[in-house]
Amino acid sequence: MSEEPNVVLRGGQLDGLRVTADTRKPITLTAGELLFVYRPLGEMDSEYPELAVYVYSHTEDR
Repeated sequence: MSEEPNVVLRGGQLDGLRVTADTRKPITLTAGELLFVYRPLGEMDSEYPELAVYVYSHTEDR
């Protein structure tokens, strides 16, 4: 059984994706040949009030 999402991504190509993450650390997600880096905002989301917001930081080549 997988954990319920606790984070929603905002900005970038993965905007709106809900994931499980440590809410104190930046995360990196792979999509194709790119790495998308998101960082915690320290706020809860307005659309999903139970989820913490992570904002797009930058993209890296894989």
